[in-house]
Amino acid sequence: MDFTLNDDQELIQKTFRNFVEQEVMPQAEAIDENKEFPVELFKKVGDLGFYGMRYPKDAGGTDLDVVSYCLAVIELAKGSLSLAAACTMQSLMATYFLYKYGDDEVKDYFNQALQGEKIGGICMTEPNAGSDLFSIRTKAKVGDDHFLLSGQKTWVTSAPVADYLTVLAKTDNHEKLSIFFVPTHLEGVKIGKAIEKLGVRGSVTSEVAFDEV
Repeated sequence: MDFTLNDDQELIQKTFRNFVEQEVMPQAEAIDENKEFPVELFKKVGDLGFYGMRYPKDAGGTDLDVVSYCLAVIELAKGSLSLAAACTMQSLMATYFLYKYGDDEVKDYFNQALQGEKIGGICMTEPNAGSDLFSIRTKAKVGDDHFLLSGQKTWVTSAPVADYLTVLAKTDNHEKLSIFFVPTHLEGVKIGKAIEKLGVRGSVTSEVAFDEV
């Protein structure tokens, strides 16, 4: 098996390495010490096309291979694990369900998220349900033409700065999980205080509560 990088992969590696050395490393220590989400760097990573690497071109992505994506992640992580954690969340779990199932309104958020102009998060873990997702208690009551979402999530990456959240919940009389797109400006969405961590503190994390959203 040949593990030699092709020209495109080498270019990705070099581009992200230069970006990290010039712009990320000088700020990395301060990012963690101040426990602040690196907004400007996050947007610049979007300018480099990182958030669209794993999505097809007809969806606004660049449709690059897994090796290219991993090379970019490695370089980001060398400079700042906080930035790398926030960016990988954005490029995968925070955008995938928007791409897969979103209508026109949701796709507008998706397109902006690929540019780093909207920040997303995914709400799975709860105080009493971690890896066992079928134990979650967040419920979505079915109305005539809407749902009312209520419950509590925790360890939500990027929640304190998120523009939208993807929420896993159970609907009335169903044990299977459903996925809901929730802009954070909606009434009833309550973002808790950032959770204190020993490291990777620039990748902000918090609890989120939903009160009949």
